[in-house]
Parts: sequence; C-alpha cells; structure tokens
Amino acid sequence: SLKEPSKVFDKRELARLIERLTENPGDDFVAQNANTGLLLDANTSVSGLGAKRTKRSQRREAGLRANIISRKKRKALLQTVIDKVTYKKVLPLKKLWLEYAEPLFCKLEHHETLQPSTNMRKAVESCKVSLRHSRLLKQLEFHGCEISAKTNESTKVGIIFRNGKNAFHLVTKDSDVKIVPKRGTLFQLHIASRTVRFRGETIIS
Repeated sequence: SLKEPSKVFDKRELARLIERLTENPGDDFVAQNANTGLLLDANTSVSGLGAKRTKRSQRREAGLRANIISRKKRKALLQTVIDKVTYKKVLPLKKLWLEYAEPLFCKLEHHETLQPSTNMRKAVESCKVSLRHSRLLKQLEFHGCEISAKTNESTKVGIIFRNGKNAFHLVTKDSDVKIVPKRGTLFQLHIASRTVRFRGETIIS
C-alpha cells in the first residue's frame, strides 16, 4: 500500500504552533522569517551561519589566523634560553636538588647497613644495592644535579639544567653549555658521602 503523504503546515497553522511554543505572536515570527531556514535546536538561522563563515573567510584572507610557532622558531627560542644560562644562575638549583636527593640516597645507605655483612652474602647484597640504586636513578629528578659525564672523547663536569629524553644539558663552571648523550656515557655523581656511577642507558625510559 502507498504511504499517505506527510501533512504540510500552512502559515496559519505554523504561526499557532510557534505561538504555543514560544508564547510570542506567531504571525510576526513567520513574517520575519518567511524566507529563512531555521535550526530550532541551535537557536540560529542558516543565514546567520553563512555570515559566520564569511567572517571566518575574511579573517583568513586578512592573515589573522592563530600564530603557530614553527619547529625552527622553537629551536631559536630554546637557543636563546640556553645562551642566557650561566653556572652562577643554576647554583641555587643545585642546592635545592641536594636537599631533595640526599634523603633518598641516605635511606638506601641506611638499608644497606642493616643487612648482614658476612662474606657469604656480600656479593648477593652488593647486587641488591645496585638494583635499588638503578630503580632510584630511573625515578630521580636530575635538574640541578652536578654530574661528571665521561665519553670516549672527553669528560665533562657541570650542573644539569635540562633533562631531555636522550641527552643532558650541562652548564660548566666556565658557563659553557654542553649537550651530553645518555647512551654510551658513564655518569658519576657525589651525594650522601658516596660516589654513584651509572651508565646512561639505564635511565632511558
């Protein structure tokens, strides 16, 4: 069977419906919007949306888009920051790092002294201490740490002011900035009256 054609509202019926919904004169509303499509759920007209699109296009043509920083500009900004870093400026950061890190290493040292020191368990305990250090180093915050970095080419000593995924940025006592790769580098730091050595590969996540 053929479907009955859907009912079409005439202007009077539509005006009465709008008046019941909005409590405003329906005839006036119909007269004002006779040639305009309506989006009742968004309370805006198609012509209004078109005006917004036009304004958006005009802004694009005028070059008023959001200013997105390119990779080249980001590198330039980072280089500007690096150029201003000096050893004297990061010394307070070193003090804060020692206040943060010393209790952590002291706790490990205290745990070590509580263990039996017999020769039979000495090698096993040494492995356990190394494992605990390894876990701590992976979670440690290195910003402000004064560290020695030994590579095949040279040894650099400085305070870490930037910890990248694969490299440390150090500033030496002469305020020279050095970028040291973690992989293939032997690091050494002095803290809590002891020397801690580790390979950079062990702290790369």
